Amino acid sequence: STCSWGVIDVDVYNLNHKELIKTVRERKYPLVPYRSKSNGLHLVLHVDGAVPAFKMRRLLNDYAADLGVAGTTTDIFPAQDQVDLTPEKWEDKSKGNFVNLPYQHAARTTRMALYDNGMGVPLNDLYKFVKEHRVTPKQFDELKVDQQEFDKLGYPPCVVSFLKNGVKEGEGRNDAMFNVAVMCKKINPDEDYWPEHFRELK
Repeated sequence: STCSWGVIDVDVYNLNHKELIKTVRERKYPLVPYRSKSNGLHLVLHVDGAVPAFKMRRLLNDYAADLGVAGTTTDIFPAQDQVDLTPEKWEDKSKGNFVNLPYQHAARTTRMALYDNGMGVPLNDLYKFVKEHRVTPKQFDELKVDQQEFDKLGYPPCVVSFLKNGVKEGEGRNDAMFNVAVMCKKINPDEDYWPEHFRELK
């Protein structure tokens, strides 16, 4: 199955929209932010053409992890690699999941694309705004998470995410530090080395 757009649905009610958008821009990810119905954020990747759904899902999962928003309150759309709508009966079709679309009741909506400063993009300006970030299928195939400075150190993606985004108390910080300690011990089990390495990363 193919798609021409995908969504990272960040379903966090007290989300700092401007802060997350700033991080997206700093990492040069071509995502268009839309305020969602729950006041979370939909980060949409628009493609000028069609790309395999499994590739879109893989990339958006990587982006979500790198941005520090992967978790139980975040969904990725498309939600399936494959759908099949060829069977005649509705119950026999292998259907995809739905995602709430923006600009409903457009004149008074809060579900709209956001500029980098957090202000809403008027519907009349949406096409121009999306076009600035939309990628071709060829450009899509070249997109990836930039972790070169960490890759050469052999750090796994979960630890890279902790180091790049930080983890606050009450948001899994203890689990994060445990994973960092395990990694340090695997890199060098010497009891005189790994605890010092761990303290440097804390």
